[in-house]
Amino acid sequence: MEMSRIIFQRLINHAKASDTLVMNADKDRYIKRYSDLDAELMAKAAVRDKRTITRQMRAVMFEYNGRRYYAFFGFTFSCGIPSRMPEGLTELDATPGLFAIAVTETDVIVRATPAEIRDIIEEEYIGHDHYIGHDLNDVANLFPSAIFVEADTNYDYTEDIDRVIGAMVATTYIDGPIAFDKDTLGAAGELFTSGSKFIPFDKALQGILSISWSGFYIELYRCIEQLYPVPRLMDLLQEWSSSESFCDLANLLQTRLGWRPREDESLIKLIAACSESIASDLIAAFDIQFDEKSTRSEIAGRQVYAMRNGLVHFRNNHGIPPLSDERWNAIIVAMIALVTAAYTEFGLKYHQGS
Repeated sequence: MEMSRIIFQRLINHAKASDTLVMNADKDRYIKRYSDLDAELMAKAAVRDKRTITRQMRAVMFEYNGRRYYAFFGFTFSCGIPSRMPEGLTELDATPGLFAIAVTETDVIVRATPAEIRDIIEEEYIGHDHYIGHDLNDVANLFPSAIFVEADTNYDYTEDIDRVIGAMVATTYIDGPIAFDKDTLGAAGELFTSGSKFIPFDKALQGILSISWSGFYIELYRCIEQLYPVPRLMDLLQEWSSSESFCDLANLLQTRLGWRPREDESLIKLIAACSESIASDLIAAFDIQFDEKSTRSEIAGRQVYAMRNGLVHFRNNHGIPPLSDERWNAIIVAMIALVTAAYTEFGLKYHQGS
């Protein structure tokens, strides 16, 4: 009942903000009950995490009775029908419990006009003749469309809301600002669902939500950048043992000694530690010539770093020339592969040490 009160009060406040008076605003209202189980879900579910990504795009994760659920606003499937969901997610029909949790926890913006709100709620309230509650669809239509899913707890990635949102974005990306092709979206989806748990998925999510290719590239680069101390620390710990994680050691060395690894050198070492295909795919994606005086990891590392510098720093005549969508797709796929491989190799070491 409390969630219903919050929902209807939000509608009344939305109308009032447009100087529209809703008659009987002080009366109580509720959404019709669906089942005892759904009523228990509404009353007892534990909200684990939530995100406000944009004004329209929001998500909430909640659990009840050993089951995990997500609700999303602002995700659009082609023709309104998902061709597929990310692995481990099963779409659910809306229920009063799922809807109430989604609306109250995300604070999603009402989309209805004041007139539409008045039509639905003004003459329907507890105490009015034959009132038995509002139909869910009538109330839901006053808010943005929502998607509800149950997440299979056997899939580790479903514990992390950023990973689930990223997988959903990769699946539902239709008319966004970047011209992703099928392979790029597939690689991005795989990163979120199957990548190492140590990947900073908030950065990867920020990347796929960027408005430009360069934005996605920089966020993927930032994922790699976190690992730069690892190669040197591995060398150090061959001579000096420590129980600290590599992350803590790197912070200590920087704060106490002012030491930070050279980015270009560290990037090359990280690429060299991955399979040879990582360097080869980066070289092919950037369409650069192989220099027999350098190793593949050196060529790839220098190019990845040069691209980063060209995008981050504004220098006349030293920027990145325009690239085609085809070229960018190849670069992003290669960068995703680098992130995946680097964290498979070094993610655990960075967070837990040798």
